[in-house]
Parts: sequence; C-alpha cells; structure tokens
Amino acid sequence: MTNLTLRSFTCAAILLILIYNFSASLTNYICIPSGITSVPPFLTSSASSTADMANAVDPSTHLRLSLAQTSKSPPTLSLTVTNTHPSAALTFVTWNTPLDDALLPLGLLAITDPTTGERLNKDSIKINRMTPPEADAFVSLKPGQTSEEHVVELRNGPLVPLEKVKGGKVQVKVQGQWGDVWVDEEVGPQRWGEKSGKGVKGAFDSGVVEVEV
Repeated sequence: MTNLTLRSFTCAAILLILIYNFSASLTNYICIPSGITSVPPFLTSSASSTADMANAVDPSTHLRLSLAQTSKSPPTLSLTVTNTHPSAALTFVTWNTPLDDALLPLGLLAITDPTTGERLNKDSIKINRMTPPEADAFVSLKPGQTSEEHVVELRNGPLVPLEKVKGGKVQVKVQGQWGDVWVDEEVGPQRWGEKSGKGVKGAFDSGVVEVEV
C-alpha cells in the first residue's frame, strides 16, 4: 500500500512538472512584449503601406505648380497643378490653393511693380466657408496627371491698381501652403469630417513670372 501511494505521488509530481513546463512554453509562445500590439500582418499591411506612402509624399515637390500668361488684354494668367509622384494619387480641396477662385482677394497671388519693388495688391481678405466643401472642390490627380486650367484675370481696380505700373510689366507669384493632401485615398464631402486635418502638408510656390499689362 505504501509503495502504491509513493508511486502515485511520484506520477502526480511528474505530471505537474510536465504541465508547468508546457504552460511556460505556451506562455512564451503567445506572450507579446510590452508596448507591442498583436495584430496579424494581413490586417496591418494595407494600413502600414498607406501610412508609409503618405510619409513619402511631399506636396512641395509632388504637386508642381505652373503659372503662365495667356493673354495681354486683359492680362490673363493660367495656373495648373501636376501630380509628379510616380505611383500615388493625390487629392486635395481647392480652398486656399492655386486653384481657388478667390486666389487674388485671398492674397495668395502677389503682384509687384519691378521698377519700384512695391507690391500692388497689398490688401487681402479672409473667407469663412461652410463645411463640408462641395464635391467639385475636391481635386484628385493620378500620377502624372495635370489639373484643369485655372484662369485669373488681372483687371485694374482697387484690388489691383495697374495704373501705378510705369514700365508696362509686373511680376506675379503664387505662394502659400497646401492645407491637406491625401495620399491614395478617396476623399469627398462624406469623408471630410473624418479626414480633415489628417493629410500631408507642404508649401507651394510658382516662382516669379513676368506679365505684360
């Protein structure tokens, strides 16, 4: 009887040791280091690739702004934006960009008299807009695609006093900041609340262009 009890005790002890070792091995297998979230790679690969792509996009270089004079009477400018990124589609809202209909009154287009160095359109306005933007305010450009031409006329008046110009030419420049540029995402009025403020940002600068007036 004593031998049976001792044998039973020994077997039980061995079983407990095996269970303990198995539990430790299982814990080491499934435990995750502190600060790391366990998410299967197939769930994170898409989000990670989108985030990596966004980090690699610089609107200052991947959205190329072109500015040119297309007419002298009245002095007329043509602006376009081209997506120069080799693989990513870029989306933005035209507000406060070179494609904004209020480009001139917003002060994003500077007009300077080259003979004096004086800026002619010194006054600007601030526009309070209703959100979300209308669907036609969203511009999405595929790699290599150029936006539709945006036309701006420089007419003499209080905002642009061209009568002050003596030499028949002015220098113009479009400069500002891209507010939100979304990378490889479909963004429209329905997703505005979700995506506003989460795009990449950067500067735009057309460089100086001489315009006959």
